[in-house]
Amino acid sequence: VENVFASFNMQDVEPATKLKGDDAGTVHLVTFKGLSADFALTKTNGQTWMTVTATGSGAAAKQAADITARTKGWAYEVPADKASTLTTKLADLVQPPASKPGK
Repeated sequence: VENVFASFNMQDVEPATKLKGDDAGTVHLVTFKGLSADFALTKTNGQTWMTVTATGSGAAAKQAADITARTKGWAYEVPADKASTLTTKLADLVQPPASKPGK
């Protein structure tokens, strides 16, 4: 999980309770070592904010608890270019198949 978000430079941090906005999606990551992380995205005032929770099994349980303890109650402003990547849906990237003549 750390490698995926290693290049993120968050723009700002706010208490999560201060954010009121529209749900912009979620990102769910699972590692081979038993760590899962959920990133909930919210759009407000043209900005995208992210909250983080993690769970883990086995050796990853402590790592998940540490991540959640550091991030619980906080929202992080995601840079616009990263927000665009995280909120792009598959349907936004592909064209529907062309209809065949006569149909």
